Amino acid sequence: MSTNFTIQRATGGDLQEVAVMVGELLSGIMNVFDDQVFNVDLAETTSGLQDFLNRERYGRGTAKGAIEDF
Repeated sequence: MSTNFTIQRATGGDLQEVAVMVGELLSGIMNVFDDQVFNVDLAETTSGLQDFLNRERYGRGTAKGAIEDF
């Protein structure tokens, strides 16, 4: 297995990308349980993430790069 990635502190510039990943994660959960219980609004999720980053109460990061054969 080849791993070549870095973990960086999440910033406001990462909001859109993270919001999309949140939507994909929730979609995957709904597909597994065959129940559409979440309604993900990209703008609302992005706004909530901005608030989360501003609070600086929790550690958060983004991994950049590639993980092959995972």
